[in-house]
Amino acid sequence: MFRVILVLVMCVGFTAAKPSAGVCVNHQGVPSFALAGKPPTRGKGLTFCEEYRGETCCDAKTTDNVRRVAAHMQLGGFKTKCREAWTQLECSICDARAGITRKTKVCAHQCDAIYRACKDEYFTEDKLQRLTPCRSSDTICTKLGDWDDDMGGAQMCEDAGYEVVSAGKSKADGTWCFDGSDVPKAGSGQRSSARTDRKSTRLNSSHSQDL
Repeated sequence: MFRVILVLVMCVGFTAAKPSAGVCVNHQGVPSFALAGKPPTRGKGLTFCEEYRGETCCDAKTTDNVRRVAAHMQLGGFKTKCREAWTQLECSICDARAGITRKTKVCAHQCDAIYRACKDEYFTEDKLQRLTPCRSSDTICTKLGDWDDDMGGAQMCEDAGYEVVSAGKSKADGTWCFDGSDVPKAGSGQRSSARTDRKSTRLNSSHSQDL
């Protein structure tokens, strides 16, 4: 009897000590995850952001959305450094750690780097009044550097719908934030970009759709 009780106590203790896995949470303005309410898993059918396919909340609808943004930027003549930086930011939602939060956390220094890469490119607002790269169908666009008197990396990320995490907060409590440094290295990111180059013409028909 004593052994049975001991085993039960050990099992309960082990269960309590085991961290609970997060589940995928839908983000405002982004197509709902097929895995919403379930833990991240291996991505299937991703059309972009394939570097995250090892573990993600994303599915084809999510990555199609990012792929359209990338295609708009390419056809709009955005410089490569901005296109790559912004696309990486858009893909951050496919990081499993971002997928289990209600708003993707981005490190302040990463926001600053993206702002520097894109400050001379033109942006507009989507239906939710979030900052987004200008599309050929948009009639009012503004250079990012002229968007706001106080515009900088942090304001840019917030206006685009992300949560900015300062370096101090990240170091103090270990809060994770996307900084582009730990993106999975599988070589698939380059394949995604190349695929966008080849398919941009085919996406022409979807350019009038709101992101």
